[in-house]
Amino acid sequence: MGSACIARALNGARRAAEGKELLRLREALDALERRNEVAEEVIDIVHAYLATNPDAHFTDGAQACMRRALEYLAPGATDEGVPRLSTV
Repeated sequence: MGSACIARALNGARRAAEGKELLRLREALDALERRNEVAEEVIDIVHAYLATNPDAHFTDGAQACMRRALEYLAPGATDEGVPRLSTV
């Protein structure tokens, strides 16, 4: 679910982008799809997306799950506090 949320936010930003920004977003999507890699700047894009386009069809619980997944996929993240993934 986290990867899908990130991809949705990147695709939304990509539709409005041009030139180098468009290429940067496409590369971020490729990194997400191929390596489950999330660049530092992508986190801000996704948080902005969730703040401005909260996907009304998702429940508050689903949105919270997306945010937790984003934290898990973010650079330097740990699995601490992520249900069923925690090693603590």
